[in-house]
Amino acid sequence: DDAGRRLLRRAQLAIGAILSSDVYPADLLDRAATQTALKRHEWEIASTLREITALRAGSCTSLPDASPGPMTEAVLESHRRALALAQQGTTARVRALERYAEQVRVTDAARVDWQSALKAAGLNDRYLDLLARTAADDQAIAEITTLTGQASAADEAFRESLRRATIAAEALVLPVDDERP
Repeated sequence: DDAGRRLLRRAQLAIGAILSSDVYPADLLDRAATQTALKRHEWEIASTLREITALRAGSCTSLPDASPGPMTEAVLESHRRALALAQQGTTARVRALERYAEQVRVTDAARVDWQSALKAAGLNDRYLDLLARTAADDQAIAEITTLTGQASAADEAFRESLRRATIAAEALVLPVDDERP
């Protein structure tokens, strides 16, 4: 029935996720045992769901149209409970498969993260070289600061020379012709 098909589909998706994971072919999981166990679980789930569906359908058609008596109702109630328990057990198994698939996805993500970290760590030498080259920056800054001080002193000396030249040029001011005696 539809409920059985949905549950079986969930189981198949979980199994597919496990078998198509990156950690599965990398032998981080026991490949032979895992595949055998997963296929067995898929078969048992499908068989149970098929039996549940058949029993549900059979219980509706095997009784006369008349209203069941108390003894028949008690038997039917035990049948319904048995079907419900079987459905719950199968659903729990499917959830366990889904949890396993989720854990495999988490393991896949951790493996990808680990590989990325290894790749990034391969660049560590370049970063260390960069830091070693910039370690001389303090010395270079001190040298540049000294040069800046020298440039500042040269600027002050030049300005002082300009000021003296201006003063000296003022002494050469000659009287205008009208002022001559």
